[in-house]
Amino acid sequence: MAMTEKAQQQTLSLRVSDAVRSRLERARSMLAAKTGENVSTSEIAKQLLESSRDDRLEVVGMLENATATMTEIRAKVQAGELLSKAEWTVIAYFCRIGENAFSAKTPNRISTASTISLLEAFLAAYRIRKPSKVNRDEQYRFHLCSVGDRKDSNDIATATERILLAMKKDRQDLARMVAPATILYELLEEEQFPSRQKLNEALMPHWQALWRVAARGHFIEQKKPVKLKTLDTTDEDGFSSPWQPGIPSVFEGGFALSFVLGNESELSLLMTLPEQRFAMYPMSSLPMISEFRSMLERWDIRYPNSLWNGHYFFGYTGQADGGELQAWFRAQSNGISFGFTPQEWESIRELFRRAWDMPELQRVWQEGLLAYGEL
Repeated sequence: MAMTEKAQQQTLSLRVSDAVRSRLERARSMLAAKTGENVSTSEIAKQLLESSRDDRLEVVGMLENATATMTEIRAKVQAGELLSKAEWTVIAYFCRIGENAFSAKTPNRISTASTISLLEAFLAAYRIRKPSKVNRDEQYRFHLCSVGDRKDSNDIATATERILLAMKKDRQDLARMVAPATILYELLEEEQFPSRQKLNEALMPHWQALWRVAARGHFIEQKKPVKLKTLDTTDEDGFSSPWQPGIPSVFEGGFALSFVLGNESELSLLMTLPEQRFAMYPMSSLPMISEFRSMLERWDIRYPNSLWNGHYFFGYTGQADGGELQAWFRAQSNGISFGFTPQEWESIRELFRRAWDMPELQRVWQEGLLAYGEL
């Protein structure tokens, strides 16, 4: 009696090195970032073997040493070189992290201007993608049209243009409802493009915003800035050489700000409180300084029990014995607290505003933002 042979799915068992396992874990996290679904490491290995996507494997490899990859990308752009599709995908991967990093411990969203630039970058790349058998427009629509009807019959390009127009009319609420970095990452990860030249022509006009958000995402994930190697001009103690242009101190309402450029031009500042306080308060990193500036700008101290709960600072308002409102802040790391009257708080705000109007500080600050991103 003849027996019918049935095809059976074969199971392949492999012993993998720690390096390969690490790559598979990175690929698994990339898929989870794109789809929101968690899959097993073995399923990821199966998908990679079946797809044979060299560019996808290249991105996984680049993310193994993310800081070195981001440093190389920044240097290439600064030198006027073209980026590969895989390198643009790495940028979009970190943009997605930067875009989504918002919580009580990360109190700053990316700016509306950056959201608009990310969406414009998506639209530019979407328009030049190659035709594909797989239509992903519904996936893009899901992230785009959370601002309205997901059943909108308009094509993706038209829907994107409508959202951009609305956001440019000062509709900042829309910027919180779209996820341009998510769909840009999905577009670059899944679609194919005519050439490296065409992809760079589409995305490079939006480079500054893409980099600010990507560097932010990199710092949030890796806890390190992306700095280019420069000529070392520091002394044995790690401080800038005397010939490097200094930053003048600023004074306001009894308060003073002094600045120091440390190793690799890392900015630190010292806030001196009014004479009767006998106190000075140091801030030793750009992320810490950035959050303090955000606390000054965004925290509303006009009401009792108002709170600021960030990564570096905790702030709260209360009433003094005489009933006057006071604003208190303390560093999350050490608990040292200072309280200020509304008038003193306003003096500190003015102190920082005047300081950041100085060209000498702006030059250093802008360089810092290239390393840390839009914090």
